Amino acid sequence: MIEVKNVSYVYSAGTPFEVKALDDVSFTIGEGEFIGLIGHTGSGKSTLVNIISGIVKPTSGQVLIDNIDITNQKSVTRALKGKIGLVFQYPEYQLFEETVYKDIAFGPKNIGVPDSEIDDRVKEALKTVGLSEDILNKSPFELSGGQKRRVAIAGILSMKPKILILDEPTAGLDPGGRDEILGRIKELHSDYSITVILVSHSMEDVAKICEKVIVMSQGKILKYSYLDEVFKDSEELRENGLSVPEITTIMQKLKSLGLDVRDDIFRIEDAKEEILKILKGGEDQ
Repeated sequence: MIEVKNVSYVYSAGTPFEVKALDDVSFTIGEGEFIGLIGHTGSGKSTLVNIISGIVKPTSGQVLIDNIDITNQKSVTRALKGKIGLVFQYPEYQLFEETVYKDIAFGPKNIGVPDSEIDDRVKEALKTVGLSEDILNKSPFELSGGQKRRVAIAGILSMKPKILILDEPTAGLDPGGRDEILGRIKELHSDYSITVILVSHSMEDVAKICEKVIVMSQGKILKYSYLDEVFKDSEELRENGLSVPEITTIMQKLKSLGLDVRDDIFRIEDAKEEILKILKGGEDQ
């Protein structure tokens, strides 16, 4: 359970450069939920996840993880030890050890996991992200871009977090690499029932795998609901510098042209089914 209560954050407070990044933000994420966090650049997404993960202390308000107030800096390390895993944008840039094994093992060692457990954790995490044990003794810098990113994610998973936060995990990847990473994240959520927060600019990515969406604009929560509720009001999203998945725009256009199709669809497979149903109906007539 994540509870964000009246959280605000001000950069450079008391100076001429003061900027309010978050403005009285409140919401709750239930255990095991899969949440997309979207918003234009400067909307406050990164500041928010840094506060939830305990990296940054809010100017005001509280964040509770399983009823533990982590905004008290003295209790942050103890409260969050191994509980939250944060995967930064371009996580492969954080790789630094001489072998893949040592990179993945670094996190568990750092939180005090016994040496007798670390080997199993490393191999389990590597398997979870779809990589072979053959690479364990390789330098991470010898790997492809997609492999590096999966190794970096494995390093977080080896700590067995209850909450996984991913900040633009598909940035810079080609379509194949993006689909592979998203597929692995979806499997993680399904197999381990962990709470996942996916920060993304891509409406398509969010629509593929998330259950609910938090939409941020100018440091506030614009919307927080299930996908169909959020994406059906496409005009409001566009007014706030966002968009809806391209397939939703296509279905809305078909609807405006007089076709009897649903315009609240945001996944390609659902659009395909809807269009085939219409075509089949036309054939029957």
